[in-house]
Amino acid sequence: MNKRKEEREGENEPVNIFFGAVHTYAEDESMKYVILDVGEGSWFTACQILGRRLGFPGTGSASDIGEIVGNMSFEQIRKGLERTMGDTTNIEATLREYSQKQTRTITK
Repeated sequence: MNKRKEEREGENEPVNIFFGAVHTYAEDESMKYVILDVGEGSWFTACQILGRRLGFPGTGSASDIGEIVGNMSFEQIRKGLERTMGDTTNIEATLREYSQKQTRTITK
């Protein structure tokens, strides 16, 4: 099967996203991201996983998701952000709020 046909078959595929979901990046499957906020529409907030650290949060879109490959706990996320940003006391309430949001389905 050629790459274009494979790409078209992946379009319009539903995927469940949730706080802590780890996904590969569609354009480079060696890169992984963790979802912090399920957002709305086709958008969500995620951080790149950089070993034991997490990159700064940014906006992701449904088309960025390669596949869901695992999940991270609240504590793993908090520690990963702490290794990057230092004290996370100021954002813990927001992270807890995000962690309570329901899983939702988006279309890639």
